[in-house]
Amino acid sequence: MRRHVVLACVLLLCLPALALGQTTAAGFTVRLDTNLGGSGFNNVDSSAGVHVLTNRADNGERIDIDADGNYEFVVMAKNTTDNIFVYESTADNTYAFRWGFDPNAGTGSVPVQAAAVADSDHDGRLELIYSDGSTLRVFEYSGAGQMTDGSNPSDTPVFSTALIGVMGLTVGDLDSDGTREILVCSAAEVDALEIRENSGNNTYASAVTADVGNDDGLDNDTDGGCASMSGIADLDGDGTREVVVAPDEEARTLNAFFVYRWDGSGTITEEARLPVAALVSGTPGINNVLVYDLDAAGNPEIILTENATLGVYVYESTAANTYAADAGGAILNTVGNCFNPDVGDFDADGDLEIYLPVDPGGNESAIYVEHTGAAGAFSGSDFAASVEFVTDIGSDGAGGANDPRGLAYGQGSIDGADMMGDIVLITQSGDLIVVEADASGSEVPVELFSFEVH
Repeated sequence: MRRHVVLACVLLLCLPALALGQTTAAGFTVRLDTNLGGSGFNNVDSSAGVHVLTNRADNGERIDIDADGNYEFVVMAKNTTDNIFVYESTADNTYAFRWGFDPNAGTGSVPVQAAAVADSDHDGRLELIYSDGSTLRVFEYSGAGQMTDGSNPSDTPVFSTALIGVMGLTVGDLDSDGTREILVCSAAEVDALEIRENSGNNTYASAVTADVGNDDGLDNDTDGGCASMSGIADLDGDGTREVVVAPDEEARTLNAFFVYRWDGSGTITEEARLPVAALVSGTPGINNVLVYDLDAAGNPEIILTENATLGVYVYESTAANTYAADAGGAILNTVGNCFNPDVGDFDADGDLEIYLPVDPGGNESAIYVEHTGAAGAFSGSDFAASVEFVTDIGSDGAGGANDPRGLAYGQGSIDGADMMGDIVLITQSGDLIVVEADASGSEVPVELFSFEVH
């Protein structure tokens, strides 16, 4: 297989290869390496500030907004013109910029961002649902023609509303009524979790809200807010769907995260409050939470990444509405920050890996840990030793301030032609990197239970 960076020079943007210092482990090849020309991007230091989407939030399928058979990925970052970008595969290992949007009109401001791609209103046209931390916007594909920057989707959203401090966003049918909802969680001390339902004609009414980390039974008081939210899944096998919410620093005094369910009524139910001993007020806490069936046993597990020591924790259901931490602690600990993990199976051996962008000892890298144990309770021994599959990420080489901030694993491959997994990374300095997992020669798509929001 060719081992070089392919230039993407199509229509609107040519993506130049950079002579950077990163190296890859056996089975991985850098296919795209470019810098977004960042302006003010380096000031982003929030886990929610930068991330990547490779799969739809509503059903886990690969993203194909314009339905032309070429898959896209979405990057949230910052350059002189846009905060959110859509890139499309145009050939094997080749990608082109298609669409972007800047809510701050080129001011250089870098907001907290969250996004999802889904068909939230069941009309057959995908939407890019995006929050810049102050406004929720729904951009809808026209239904015909190629994605085109500035016009398809239009830069004028079909719906927008003010929502302050949004940290997480996903789409799905939480109440199992056959229609999908938009779920947002924010840093607000009141009503930090909100569910919006499509009410026709491109409007999304607020159906219900809840405080996050309510510690006194009172609604609408200052309990704290949300730092991260998972996708929607039936976590305990009881036929109802749940969503997992991690607290922000204000709510972290509870040393817990929360599992919520909703039956379509006027109340969101806190199904479980799960302790995490490492969460101490005033110290780094949960960066990200996602749900995924790691052991292929039927129910997705809850995967947390904790920032202080790169602790990776796995929780799973033990009975209806009941969850427990596996192994009583972290399955992986190392030194460094961790943002925006994902799950995949690069070698197609049936054992899933957790992929993590990290910066241990200032050596910016991405690692994976493979689950090799049997179905059931997890412990550290159920995972193989971690592998750095990309090291010295970014144009500044090792030891610089260019931490990887976002990662997404393209299930079944983004470029489509070779069915090899494609891993998209974005760094603190705006380096966009696509790494192809080519160890097996074929990639087995797995069911995606989550869209991770950071």
